[in-house]
Amino acid sequence: MQVLKPHSIYGVTACIKHYMGVTSDTLTRAAGTRAHDSVGRGGMGTEIAGTRFPTLNVLDAIWVSLVPGAGPNVRYPDASRIDFIAASTDPVALDYWAAKYILAEGARERGLTRVAPLEPDDGGVFSIWLRLSMNELAAAGHPVTTDETRMNVYMRELAGP
Repeated sequence: MQVLKPHSIYGVTACIKHYMGVTSDTLTRAAGTRAHDSVGRGGMGTEIAGTRFPTLNVLDAIWVSLVPGAGPNVRYPDASRIDFIAASTDPVALDYWAAKYILAEGARERGLTRVAPLEPDDGGVFSIWLRLSMNELAAAGHPVTTDETRMNVYMRELAGP
C-alpha cells in the first residue's frame, strides 16, 4: 500500500512515485542511466503505462510528515497522526488531491508556512512531474485527471487511539 509523504527531491511520494519500486535503480544505473532520475520527466507515468494500470489505489495517510522536503525518511516522532485512508481508481487524481488536501492543508493548519512543493498547482517540481506522468498515462488511453470536478476520491477517517 502506498504511503503518503513529502519527498525532498520530487515533492510528494504517493501513488505515482510508488511505482519507483517496480523499476530497478541498480540495473538502470548499470545500463548508464538511473530510473529515479526519470521521475521528474514523467517516467513513472511511462512505467505504469508500460506495465499495468492499477485497478484501485489505496493511500495510507495515517502517519504523515507535513514538513516539505523532510521525506521520504521520517521518524514517527516527527510525523503527524492524520488518520486517513484515501482511495481512487485514478492514481493522478489521488496524488493531486492528497497533496493539496492532506499534505499542504495539514501543513498550513499546523502553522508551517512553507508548503511548496506540496502544492499540486504551484508550477514546482511536483506539479511538473505529476502532469508529465498524467500526460503519459492519458496518451496510453488511461482515464486520469487533475481536474477536481472530474475526480472521484474516497476518504475514510480512522478512529483515533
